[in-house]
Amino acid sequence: MGPIELFGLTRDARGATRALMRTNVVWLGALLLLACGGGAGEGETTEPTETAGTAGSEEAVAPEGEREWPAWADMDDEMRGQYMAEVVVPRMNEMFAEASQTTDELPSSVQCTTCHGENAREVGFHMPNTLHPLNPAEIPAMFESEDPETQAVAQFMVEVEHSMADMLGESPYDPETGEGFGCMGCHATAE
Repeated sequence: MGPIELFGLTRDARGATRALMRTNVVWLGALLLLACGGGAGEGETTEPTETAGTAGSEEAVAPEGEREWPAWADMDDEMRGQYMAEVVVPRMNEMFAEASQTTDELPSSVQCTTCHGENAREVGFHMPNTLHPLNPAEIPAMFESEDPETQAVAQFMVEVEHSMADMLGESPYDPETGEGFGCMGCHATAE
């Protein structure tokens, strides 16, 4: 009997794709913490501005008790580091802690180096950096997988993508237009 084929992939190829996708999902989650690190040095402070929002270029009022932030595009490197440490990392840790309770494929917590790599400071927190490159043509296979865990991880990464887009003041990726913040905001493109 020959190999079973689904979505153009044989059973063996699907297994390899599933393993690659799981690795990619972990790395994607790590890279989604785009500009972490830095922040005020000892004894330094950075005051928030009055035109604050949690992200984006629109003015917004932060929920009571939360610091107001200028748009990501208006932040300098130091403020971006503070924003990543105070807003992005905690939100991602909350999301990953919850999701990791249902799958071993996701880390339960993240930190700056999870996404930016051990050499983050040397490369100026440039993204993409050390996360595994993704082939955009292979991403849809995650959502079409017969493995429910792979599908669940793919759906979770969409939530992460949307949360990161929101925090950066960008629109989430739209596959019809090819515009917006998506997987390739963190991952290099595999050839």
